[in-house]
Amino acid sequence: MAEEAVTTEAELTLEAGSGEEPLIYEVGYHLVPTIAEADVSSHSGEIRSLVEHCGGTFIAEEIPRRMGLSYTMAERVGKTRQKFDHAYFGWIKFQMLPENVLSLKKDLDPRDDILRYILILTTREIPSLSRGIGGEVGLEGRSTYRKVREEKKPISEEELDRTIQELIVE
Repeated sequence: MAEEAVTTEAELTLEAGSGEEPLIYEVGYHLVPTIAEADVSSHSGEIRSLVEHCGGTFIAEEIPRRMGLSYTMAERVGKTRQKFDHAYFGWIKFQMLPENVLSLKKDLDPRDDILRYILILTTREIPSLSRGIGGEVGLEGRSTYRKVREEKKPISEEELDRTIQELIVE
């Protein structure tokens, strides 16, 4: 997958770039499990509205689903600190000018309904498999977990020479 985690504001806005061309971003988020299941889609819709309000053009999304967390998280929600073992996970992929991404981040930061989120720079590819509880997201029907974990078989010198010759000819 061609995704990279964004760690600084400079990386988010691609300071070195011109900023005139929209880029593809994805926001993955965990909503607090205290939200009633019937209200999850409205909270997801609010996040999508924030993206559109900041100038984002919607590409794809997955409505949040309840899932177990890998570890217990203690976060401040409102004025109290709470522990969570479950959350609703969803994502939205969108196109946006780099200069607008920081305003989106500033809109997402204070939200009490978001337990945690990540905003990444990505590609237009859209997973064809949906993430199930304990499942993996895959591209073109293949699991990315298995794709990353596949063991590479050593190739013979003959195959290596043939591949090099094919590359040189092209």
